[in-house]
Amino acid sequence: PFPVFSTLDIHSNYVDCARFLGNFIISKSTENKIILWTPDVQRVQRVQHEYNLLTGIPQLVGPSSEDNDDEQTNNFTLEPPKWPLRGATPAASALFLRNFNLPHAQIWFMRFALNHSHSFLAAGNQRGSVSLWNLDDDSLESPPITRFHHPKGKVHAVRQVAFSPDSNLLAFCCDDASVSVFDISDLNNTNQ
Repeated sequence: PFPVFSTLDIHSNYVDCARFLGNFIISKSTENKIILWTPDVQRVQRVQHEYNLLTGIPQLVGPSSEDNDDEQTNNFTLEPPKWPLRGATPAASALFLRNFNLPHAQIWFMRFALNHSHSFLAAGNQRGSVSLWNLDDDSLESPPITRFHHPKGKVHAVRQVAFSPDSNLLAFCCDDASVSVFDISDLNNTNQ
């Protein structure tokens, strides 16, 4: 089996976290940013089709609508896609929607989180702070609405963050084995 979509156009370094946000994808790499984007599947299919026509690669083959009866199964075959797509322009396979800068997050395994209603995004960095963004803000480069810091002022990498089911609490864990929980109910209520 082959993936329905694959791209190298979003990040230029290790990707260590990705989540669906409706039909969009939000992903973080070790390059100090989180990106909200969507696969441009139609564009990829169009470029792939044009590439296949130019190179003579067979197209999707299957039964015609005339042959489709209750006894017949769908016997589709497809040549493996030839990646990378020649002729595809940079970022031709994805549409960038938003960029969230996350300074000091260039080390591996630092997970972000989305709250249950997908209105907040939180991510930590290697200096012990967590940035919180309002996803309802539609600006292209959104600054965080607030930052939380290790309660003892220590500088330890924040490896993972999590929201409580009601989105009133934000927890994060650090390399020093600490777990901190912050009350964000005031921020949550002003966002509604």
